[in-house]
Amino acid sequence: MIGVTFEQMLLIYMALIFLIPGVSLVLQVLGSNYNKIWRMSEDRLARCRDCNVTFLLTRQHSVTRCPWCNSLRVNYPK
Repeated sequence: MIGVTFEQMLLIYMALIFLIPGVSLVLQVLGSNYNKIWRMSEDRLARCRDCNVTFLLTRQHSVTRCPWCNSLRVNYPK
């Protein structure tokens, strides 16, 4: 059995008390910045009037064709 004194156990306990929330905070901050790239919002979705397909819009284009039926009749978000 490993002999641990009360002072060493207290030091380990205090280190864990500060280490676990610190690591959690760092992961939350890094994760929130990473998820902003992949988050899909409703203002980037369009629906085709002919075939009712919903697809992502690119903001660079002013006119979008449906990827399935190739029509220009697309409902843009308001």
